[in-house]
Parts: sequence; C-alpha cells; structure tokens
Amino acid sequence: MWTSLTAKFYALSPRDQRAAIAIGLVLVLALIYSQIMLPSYQHYISQKRNYQDQLALNSWLAENSSVLEQVSLSSTVKKNRTGKSAALSTISESAKKAGIELNRIEPHAERVVVAIDKVSFTDLLEWLQLLSVKHGVDISEASINRIGENLASARLSLNGG
Repeated sequence: MWTSLTAKFYALSPRDQRAAIAIGLVLVLALIYSQIMLPSYQHYISQKRNYQDQLALNSWLAENSSVLEQVSLSSTVKKNRTGKSAALSTISESAKKAGIELNRIEPHAERVVVAIDKVSFTDLLEWLQLLSVKHGVDISEASINRIGENLASARLSLNGG
C-alpha cells in the first residue's frame, strides 16, 4: 500500500506534490492542536479556576475564623438535657427556628449525624453556636463544603443535647 501511495505521489506534478505536502502538514498540525494543545489548555484553565476558588475559600475562612473559634470554644459548655430523643428534638427544633432545613437525621448510639445540603455558611455557624452554648450539644465531627457564595453543605456528628 505504501509503495502505491508513493508511486501516485511521484506521478503528480511538482505543484500538486507541494499542495499535497501542505495539506498533510495542515492535517498534522490540526491533529496536534486538537489532541494535545486544546485539552492541555482546557485543563490549565480548569485548574486555574480551581486554584482561584480555593484562594477565595481560604480568604473567606480567614474572615470567619473568629466565628469558628467561638463555636469551637463554646463546645465545652455543660449539657442541659439528656437522652437521645431530647437531643433529636433539640437539634430539629433549633434548626427550624434558625431556618435551616435538615435533609437527614441519623440517630446513633451516642451521637446524631445530620446532613444539610444547602445552607448559608453564616447561618450554619450561628446555629452550631446556639446548639453548643444554649443546648450543650457538642460537635464531634464536621465536614463542611462550600457550594457557592456564602453557601455550604454540611455533614455533622453531634453529641449531647
């Protein structure tokens, strides 16, 4: 097959040979661009955007560090209620009053796991501080993810109440 292609190429006039070479170079360059350069550039843009989002999150957390410290320090307040049902009702009632929708509440042996899909970060911290200070609910584990401007999703493991 290769020999038949080279024979056909040499059968062309010099002008047609140059045109065929130019077309071949254009195809090779288009292939390199579409398969190497474009995906690399798209990945670069994606990572640059991710980096900028992480910088914004870092500065946002730095601005709200005092609130986070208050919530952390107030978790040592003594508990004023006992029992799993009291903890469940305390958590759900205080969330309703704070305007926070709890998507899932899972009672476990000594803790309650709460999932919240979309909440204002500030409202979440104020609610956690209220739970800790007023109701004696401690936060044993927290996973809070930023999902937008001042919006977060959270999975919390709460003790006491």
